[in-house]
Amino acid sequence: MQKLLEKHSHRKNILILLALVIIIEILFGIFMPKGEGAIMIDMAGSVNSTQIYEIIKDYDAGMRQTFTIMALTLDLVFPLAYFLLFALLLFTYWEKAWLILLPLLQALFDLAENTGIVIMLSSWPKQLTTVADSVVIMSWLKWGFCAITIVLIIFGMLRRFLNKRKRS
Repeated sequence: MQKLLEKHSHRKNILILLALVIIIEILFGIFMPKGEGAIMIDMAGSVNSTQIYEIIKDYDAGMRQTFTIMALTLDLVFPLAYFLLFALLLFTYWEKAWLILLPLLQALFDLAENTGIVIMLSSWPKQLTTVADSVVIMSWLKWGFCAITIVLIIFGMLRRFLNKRKRS
């Protein structure tokens, strides 16, 4: 793993992955339904199943279908893209291969969250409280690993910047 990361952790690959992440975000903005009630469940910060089903209740059939399609297409590619981006950035700034477990776990929890959302949207109007509660937990874990990863990347960047200033 170390050699693979050393081989691919360079500016060109990082910029390509950053561009891919940005393009996917733009595509989300283009293809997701607009208007009142068009809230993405995985971005809503719901804390319980009731809040998730309040969001779903506001979706019409077309919105549920669109959100399901997006979860099964772009939102499958997105975790892979940001996992690779974050993995290369962490390795670039810390040179410790085990740190890529953080964005890997983030991506896996994101995929589990998306799976739960698709199940809930597909079963509507039946409410699967246990699935919704697990989606909330997966979301918390995803965002927790995201926060840790971003903090480490920022500290790594600052550390490198300060070390370069010391040497010059």
